[in-house]
Amino acid sequence: MWRIQSFFFILSILVRTTCSKSPYCPSATWSQVGRTVIGGIQGNATDQLHYPVGIFIDSNDCLFIADSRNDRVIKVEKGASIGTVVAGKLHTPTDVSVDTHDNLYIVDLSTSGGSQGRVTHWINGSLTDTLYFAEQFDAIVFDTKEEYFYVTQRDKGGLIRYKKDGTGEHTIIGNFGEGSALFQLDRPWDAAIDDSGVLYIADSGNNRVIKWSVNATQGILISGGNNYGNRTDQLAAPRGVFVDYLGTVYVADTYNDRIIRIPAGSKTGTIIAGGHRRGNGSHELSHPYGLAFDSAGNLYVADNENNRVQMFAFVLQHASLSDHEKCFFYKLYGNDLPIPPAVVTTFQKFYNNLNDRFSFEKISAFIHFTQFVLAGGSVLMCLLENPIEEQIYHEHTAVYFVKQRVLGVCGCGCDSSLHSHPHPQESAQCVDIVRSSWGAINRIGSTASGLQRLGNLFKLCNPLKSVDELKNWLLDMYGNIAMVDYPYPTSFLADLPAFPARVFCSNVTSAILRLRKNDDEDVVRRIIKGTNVFFNYTGQTECFDTGSQGSPSLGDLGWSYQSCTEFVMPMCSDGVNDMFENQPWDFQAFSDACYDQWKVRPRFEWPYIEYGGKNLTDLRFFSNIAFTNGNLDPWSSGGVRTTVAPSLPAIPVIGGAHHLDLRAANKADPPSVLQARQQIVALIEKWIS
Repeated sequence: MWRIQSFFFILSILVRTTCSKSPYCPSATWSQVGRTVIGGIQGNATDQLHYPVGIFIDSNDCLFIADSRNDRVIKVEKGASIGTVVAGKLHTPTDVSVDTHDNLYIVDLSTSGGSQGRVTHWINGSLTDTLYFAEQFDAIVFDTKEEYFYVTQRDKGGLIRYKKDGTGEHTIIGNFGEGSALFQLDRPWDAAIDDSGVLYIADSGNNRVIKWSVNATQGILISGGNNYGNRTDQLAAPRGVFVDYLGTVYVADTYNDRIIRIPAGSKTGTIIAGGHRRGNGSHELSHPYGLAFDSAGNLYVADNENNRVQMFAFVLQHASLSDHEKCFFYKLYGNDLPIPPAVVTTFQKFYNNLNDRFSFEKISAFIHFTQFVLAGGSVLMCLLENPIEEQIYHEHTAVYFVKQRVLGVCGCGCDSSLHSHPHPQESAQCVDIVRSSWGAINRIGSTASGLQRLGNLFKLCNPLKSVDELKNWLLDMYGNIAMVDYPYPTSFLADLPAFPARVFCSNVTSAILRLRKNDDEDVVRRIIKGTNVFFNYTGQTECFDTGSQGSPSLGDLGWSYQSCTEFVMPMCSDGVNDMFENQPWDFQAFSDACYDQWKVRPRFEWPYIEYGGKNLTDLRFFSNIAFTNGNLDPWSSGGVRTTVAPSLPAIPVIGGAHHLDLRAANKADPPSVLQARQQIVALIEKWIS
């Protein structure tokens, strides 16, 4: 039985993201190793900082830094390591905010070394006006409608609201002096505001974060307030705070040298950055102050005493994302994957989380909030060819389908032919050897001693039960190595070199191994030498597990179950037009195998009955969809490779393996990838303009 892995993703690309909202789920994680965006050495050059305090990231992912002891605000463009001074000749600025019209609002002192604070308004690098003078301010935050801004007064234990033009002063907190009661503050350093107008305050002197409604008489404790300490329910002089629209609070726990996340309703947090010890290593912080997030979910921290801004990369995981309308990343299969092998036998009870209708409803709810949708995956077939498009076109103007198996069944042999496709380009002899290996394996493994011999030759971890076990493992490997035949090294499936199919064939046809006609063991040894490219390129693997294909964290159990119930993909080979055994499609055998593994039977015609979309011409009813397929991608056999209409362009990626055009840019990318990306960007800009 053929078993081909498939990996799914749905990404929503927001055309313009408001960065006052953090689009993360409570289970999100960030890299524990930070990257220095700017600074690291104390100085006043435009790639240096001196005691950065407040930071802000605008909708274009530009970073603004209150570079306090350099008396300036620095702007760092996305991807840059050198800044531009956008406001100078300040007096110890402590915070900066940018409105939707790109106007800057800066908090600093009115005079050098003075005690009076001010908020200044800057347009295009020029001071426009001073909005207010008062006691020293520390932080500024706008409400979501930008009608008001709030400033903290550390020395007076207060917080004041003004209209955007600086008028309409209103003391929100501070009428009762400094103190630790819930109607008092002690050295409030920073503030954030949620969509409902509730303030979240880093109450530094009380080692706590509280939230305060504008018209309330006292606050509500979020976390801390139980003495200075370093437990995850304690804080130590917090000087930065951020709240997302799920109510999750992020705190710069300054004297604990860490960033801590506190989910809504909990007083105990989780350390997401720092917290090791005070230091200047890439995993360490020293008195963090301001914090912000970019549109990709990366965390930025003003690492004050290290004179730098650190970025901790957002890590996409297969985590449980129950609030899918609000979460930035969406996991197609729900809350219960990947399922450990030990509980596979109880997997049926999760059916309601794994059927297509559930996936479709979740996607529909998610895309409701976006203007442009990018959808990708190997075998989404009719699921994305018809119903998802119908949902998208209620409110969306552009769709980009990448490497989709949109056409469903393309003939059972088309996949086998394309799984073989990269190999004849490398060597016809390579294909001949692979084609002859199936008979060699069958002959050697026809006896119990022969099975043992095969296990020893391949260095398998467990004894072989049958030759089919070995052959199915090899079949999956051939599919995977063709799928990831990228022009540069990768490691997400396994540690692989550039052009792994080429290296595989080079090993298989190596002159070091003597090819003797009808010598079965010689053929098998060649296959083993090729197999090592995928499973043991680093030379660190001691034995091979025939139940595993590369990284176990990718988890393809969901697809195995779904292909056994709703999306059946006939697989066959003839041994002539491909490099595999002559293996006709046997639906009954496939159904029996599904029942043995999952206790379910597949419904072969169900996708067409439910959705239609069996023919390419059905696409003519839609528009503004772009399809890309790489000619090296095995799954392109079911993709849309012909332009049906001008608004339904099929863009070929010559020399492209699976999703190559979606991967990060690499200097080894072929010209066709660069051209495809440029075409897609131009189409999207045209469609959403």
